[in-house]
Amino acid sequence: MPEFFGVWNPSTRFRVRYGLARNARTQSVMTEVSVVIPVLNDAETLQAQIKALFEQRNAPHFEIIVADNGSTDGSKELVLEWKGSDRPSVLIDASHRRGANVARNAGVKAARSDKVLFCDGDDVASADWVAEMASGLDEADGVAGVLEFELLNPHLRGRQPMSALAFERTSPVPIGACSGWRRTLILENGGFDESWRIGCDEIEFALRAAQRGAKVRAVDAVMHKREAAHAKGLFRKYFRYGTTRVRLIQSFPDAAARRSTAEALRDWSQLGRHVLSGKLDDNVRRRLAKNAGRLAGSAVHRHWAP
Repeated sequence: MPEFFGVWNPSTRFRVRYGLARNARTQSVMTEVSVVIPVLNDAETLQAQIKALFEQRNAPHFEIIVADNGSTDGSKELVLEWKGSDRPSVLIDASHRRGANVARNAGVKAARSDKVLFCDGDDVASADWVAEMASGLDEADGVAGVLEFELLNPHLRGRQPMSALAFERTSPVPIGACSGWRRTLILENGGFDESWRIGCDEIEFALRAAQRGAKVRAVDAVMHKREAAHAKGLFRKYFRYGTTRVRLIQSFPDAAARRSTAEALRDWSQLGRHVLSGKLDDNVRRRLAKNAGRLAGSAVHRHWAP
């Protein structure tokens, strides 16, 4: 019999609110990995991600935890109606406060495994994603896979894959859309900071963990990443990244990567030449948005980080 998603609420110690949370057969099998998906109005794309996770190959026994942050577009109903597998699966109510880190923390609290993987509701995991990410956590406190852009973004043909292991000044940090951590380490470090809503939210945690000696590594687990298809959405997203980057630098002055004013001026000069020549591709738009966000963030946080 397929497993239905049940709804748990963190404020009531994860008691089942609706539906069937886990059946007797899956309860008898040890959960080796927990996959947490923070969700906010992802109805148009979430089904593809859930389907990809249900169809994983060579994976240890794992559960899927969808942590809903207050969706109003039918995301919750979509999850509750899914009957595609007997994979242990739950829907968590994480709507008490807005922010991806709120949803991540709710998912971590509900997780039954010490290996916790994180992905987004608008991306699509490759077939061996869980197996490769989980294997990496055998030898590290945190892992990061690879972000691939062409499959879900026809307008980004030619954009090269990138590691989800970003490099700050003092340590590498996993990017939230394709990352994994030991649950015990997350809890020992106080969880994800819920005051960080969008942008650098997962990096803030990674830097705190690194300060306490956490070891991270890169693995070959591919996550197909979805980018905004419209210029306005792309600008808004990367503008927020630029704004929160200033806050990150202010919070971790010795650890977060930063650039000098001279480097910022050179970048603005290059972007100006692109604009004047009419070469406004997505890469230029991303750089413009992040640079503008850094200027706005410097004003908001009263900390110069161009």
